[in-house]
Amino acid sequence: MQDAKNQIETGEKMKVHTEELRHLKAELRATRSWSNRANKCNLEQGLIHVTDVKLLIEEHESLLIEMPDELDVLKQATVGYCICRRPYDGFMIGCDHCEVSPLSLYKYIYIYIRKFYLSLNLDR
Repeated sequence: MQDAKNQIETGEKMKVHTEELRHLKAELRATRSWSNRANKCNLEQGLIHVTDVKLLIEEHESLLIEMPDELDVLKQATVGYCICRRPYDGFMIGCDHCEVSPLSLYKYIYIYIRKFYLSLNLDR
């Protein structure tokens, strides 16, 4: 984005008035708008749905000016989610946000099933 800003500033200093410069200014505005929405999407709080993240990623593909850092963050968020909808990277041992882990879920399921079978009073 900085390269586009520099080119626009150079063109304005040289008093260039071309369609390409106007198009570059419009693309810079579109990229800034996209970047603001990407940065304010509350990804860290888990308040954005994964389909909205995917829409932002698709919109980035149509931009002339690339924003690789923001795009990487958005793409990483679509990799995996905890049940609290917070993104995680790789194999999840436990969620830092809601403190749920797959092992704790299995433990509760095991305890529930065991109590159920014990309540049936089945003899072995």
